[in-house]
Amino acid sequence: MLHIIATIVPVMETFYLNQMRRSAEVRVVAISGGRMARKKLMDLGIVPGERLKVAQNDGSGPLIVEHHGSRVVVGTGLAGKVRVAEI
Repeated sequence: MLHIIATIVPVMETFYLNQMRRSAEVRVVAISGGRMARKKLMDLGIVPGERLKVAQNDGSGPLIVEHHGSRVVVGTGLAGKVRVAEI
């Protein structure tokens, strides 16, 4: 007799950084886009695994995110390449 054991793994809901509201705390899950976009984000310290806090996102301009005690301005288009999960 064959027994099947099912494991329930919670599915993490992800969003793009530019979709997050002000004061949201997130963890970077993935970065899409070309080499230059990934390099710009890496230069800002925005890489998978990092924690960020959205300090400003009014939906019509660049976002300001807090990262390791500093504030970083990220354009809306670039923020749309950063996949995050709320923590």
